Amino acid sequence: MVAYLIAATAPKAMRSGRAGVSMTSQIINVGIVLIGIYIALAVLCSWAQEQIAAFLRLRAKTLIAGVARLVSEDADTLSGVASHPLIQSACEASERFPSYIEPRNFTLAFWHTLAKTNAVAAASDPHTAFVNLIGDVSGWTPSGAAAEQVKKSAVALLTAAQGDYDKLLVATDAWFDSQMDRVTGWYKRNTQFVLISLALFVSFGLGVDSIDIARQLFLAPAVSKQPPTP
Repeated sequence: MVAYLIAATAPKAMRSGRAGVSMTSQIINVGIVLIGIYIALAVLCSWAQEQIAAFLRLRAKTLIAGVARLVSEDADTLSGVASHPLIQSACEASERFPSYIEPRNFTLAFWHTLAKTNAVAAASDPHTAFVNLIGDVSGWTPSGAAAEQVKKSAVALLTAAQGDYDKLLVATDAWFDSQMDRVTGWYKRNTQFVLISLALFVSFGLGVDSIDIARQLFLAPAVSKQPPTP
């Protein structure tokens, strides 16, 4: 469509005789320049989007929202996980929550938070740690509906592990990873909204008119061949 409009607005002399070959070459050149412009604008918008995401800490906010959903919005569990040394070690100096968490770090932080005693950390072998976890979770009386959901999740994970501490860790890793897949989707939707907004701002703010740019580029050779005005 753009090529048709460019050809339609070209001088008549450039659309006749041997000018046809030259016109085809010019259309290709104009197309290349337009692609270059689009790529440059896309890179500019992408860079601006990354700066905005970093300034607003969108990754960290989206991640903590995903972790909160994972632990059923239970404030005590979320606070325990977020303040765990394995989680805090991933934070930058000015951050209270990291932008990325290793699945195993979350797994350990989660079970250490649910362990109401130090029995898990002090266990000398995986089997003892598993038995201690069962005792802590079984003896835990949740203080609300959210905490009750966390306990149900913990019991389901312990049951799936079938008495194997390593299987428990792997199962919890998978539980966390499945939630992070949803978190990634949330983040992409948010950033796509920002990116589209930036693209519209750049397009209208800078007055980017593809048809006008193509017309000017197409007519540039004819203008350059005109003798200078005395």
